[in-house]
Amino acid sequence: MSGAAATRVSSPTRRPPEAARVGALRLSPRLLRPLSALLLLLVAVGLYQGRRAFIRSFFADGEVRVAGAPRGSATDAEIAPVERLRVVLIDGLGAAHAEALPNLSERCAEGVELRVDVGFPTVSLPVQHVLWTGRTQQESGILYRIPALAEPPVDALPRFVSARAVAESHPAIVHSFGFDVAEPPLVAGDPEALPPGWREGFPARAAAAVAGDERLVFVHILRVDEAGHTAGGASPEYAAAAAEADAILGDLVGAGEADAGSTRWLVLADHGHRPDGGHGGPEPAIRVVRACVFGAGTAPASGSTIDATLSDIARLLGGSVGVGPSPGAAGRPWSEVVAGDPAAQLPSPSLGRWIAAALVGLGILAAALVAAGRRLRWAPLAWPTLAYVGVVAGVGWPTLSNPAIYPPVGAAILGAAWPGWIAAVLTLFIARRHLSSVRAAVAVAGGGWALVAGTALLAGVGDGPPLQPIWSAAASTAMILAWPVTAAAAVVAAMPTSASASREPG
Repeated sequence: MSGAAATRVSSPTRRPPEAARVGALRLSPRLLRPLSALLLLLVAVGLYQGRRAFIRSFFADGEVRVAGAPRGSATDAEIAPVERLRVVLIDGLGAAHAEALPNLSERCAEGVELRVDVGFPTVSLPVQHVLWTGRTQQESGILYRIPALAEPPVDALPRFVSARAVAESHPAIVHSFGFDVAEPPLVAGDPEALPPGWREGFPARAAAAVAGDERLVFVHILRVDEAGHTAGGASPEYAAAAAEADAILGDLVGAGEADAGSTRWLVLADHGHRPDGGHGGPEPAIRVVRACVFGAGTAPASGSTIDATLSDIARLLGGSVGVGPSPGAAGRPWSEVVAGDPAAQLPSPSLGRWIAAALVGLGILAAALVAAGRRLRWAPLAWPTLAYVGVVAGVGWPTLSNPAIYPPVGAAILGAAWPGWIAAVLTLFIARRHLSSVRAAVAVAGGGWALVAGTALLAGVGDGPPLQPIWSAAASTAMILAWPVTAAAAVVAAMPTSASASREPG
């Protein structure tokens, strides 16, 4: 037998590298590649459409819970009721800017200054829901809500006393909480419409309300929040709007001086703003605001600043007009507020979700690492890491305060993640030289799938509105990053395996 013949006899028959066995059915490369490509394409479409549904679910209420019993009389002996309570909310005013306002600082020096945690999410209507009911966003189920409430909450404080509200704009909010009179009036079909000349006349209308006979008057100043959304919290426009709001506050206090001996005041914000604009997340600079209580029956706090939650402030407001706390509300008696730090109120994933996220996310990553083989273990990790670094550098850390995480396509995040896209293309090219086309596709795309699975489980997907600090925004970002790479992987999976890969063991 010749040497060539011996070689042919002794050489084992090489199995086509992409052949796969599914049960008793062996799939040929001609069938495996198109099926894998189709499946990957469906996954890419599912990630894109699934994220859009995920974002829409942010704006749905949770399991809306109402108070279990009517509010009774106030029980906090240390909070004496007063004849008049005046509440001024400067929407969107961050603590750093509030510290520099002269009128507000003067009033804080006369009474009690507080650092108030408004809870999560930091959205105007849900935060006001806490202010008027005492129940946190998680306790009430009113989470990331933008439209007006269909009915005022049964335990909203304005329903228990004579009450008037005057808003500079966005009247739907003040019409949600049961005030006897809420201005400006709502316009049918356009809840944001304002009467002609309303903005110009707003300071005078607010001052007249403060000087009126209602026991509770609420003034909602919105120009600071509007400047934050249009120009950002670090802009000159934002600082100018804050100064204008402070001047309005001075005029309001002046309008109530005739009844100063019987009037208690609360001035606060509902959230701050990112330097580039935006709010909604749990960042301390957005979630913790400056507040001041002064006027009748309020003893100065000797320059100290008290930490409180918005539920604590809600209980203080109720006691100021002789109304007890809402049943089940988390607010503490004033003596406890003055004496100690409040308990944290931010939601967090359960232990079960942490375990599930670790098992699923690490399981998918392990499968991608196995597909990559020893030579390419970096393949599932390189591009997601570089993409996320690009996102943080380009548009900021993904949180619910960052406007980039909300748009349907996520163009800002897609653009900022360019280092990851370069890495993904190069990794797919390199992996395809060493692995079969299908394995190369799975090895590279699998890193994105692991990121999506882990963050989505921590965000609470499938368990009501998925609103978790950090993780809701992280899951949205992960889906934006994963679907383009999965689509590119589908193209690679459809290609014939390269000659070099067919000669190398997987």
